[in-house]
Amino acid sequence: MTIYERPRPDIFASGAPTSEIQPFQAWARGLGIAFDETNGFPEYTGLNGLFNALNTYIKYLEQNGFAEWIDTLEYPVGAGVRVGLSWYRARTKNTNKPPSTSQTDWELFLNASALSYTDPLYIENNVVKIRDASTAQKGAVQFANPQEVTARSNVSKAINPSNVGSTFEQVNGANGWCRLPNGLIMQWGVASVNSDSNLVVALPREFVSACYNAQATLNSVSFDAFADAGCGITWTRTQVTLRNGTAQRTNVSYFAIGI
Repeated sequence: MTIYERPRPDIFASGAPTSEIQPFQAWARGLGIAFDETNGFPEYTGLNGLFNALNTYIKYLEQNGFAEWIDTLEYPVGAGVRVGLSWYRARTKNTNKPPSTSQTDWELFLNASALSYTDPLYIENNVVKIRDASTAQKGAVQFANPQEVTARSNVSKAINPSNVGSTFEQVNGANGWCRLPNGLIMQWGVASVNSDSNLVVALPREFVSACYNAQATLNSVSFDAFADAGCGITWTRTQVTLRNGTAQRTNVSYFAIGI
């Protein structure tokens, strides 16, 4: 497949004086008229007019994107046309079917004249554009990459479902932690503590600012709830002190929360 480069932006013969550029005299017949009137040599003024007209039509299409609807032209399915500030797409193969009144033959896909300032689409210098989305405005939005999501570095971008997980930092396991997107940190763990003893345990990670609360639970069913004193806990940003008040060595589980 050949990829064509953009043609010259200037119009052929646009700098010629009016005496050198005239409408081609036999448009429907073409260059064959030269054999009847000029012995096979077309007049250069007519050729200037021909190439100028073709070049101008290309410019018209470049400026408008869609050509205006023409009642005598046959349109295939999928063809696009413009009527004023409305753009239509052909549903059927048709001729002389006005798009604005032939809904079975034409589909309206953009009515630029009805756009308001709050619409995602708007017109600027006859060009349809899309507004940037915000909390108060519908429009185009860009997705943040996983690194931006984790660092929360660009709040103007959206998060797609595949990146949601990167907003939750975590280490799973018997001793682990999880950091929520709002900065809240939850930690948990388990340690074996001697009978009637305290044990200082380093947290899986330090709290950034403070540990708000911590709870301890005896992780055993072999002690006597009436004879044994149970367990306790104190905490700092970096560690917890677990208390085993029972008469035997047992596991103590803990859970701590903070920021």
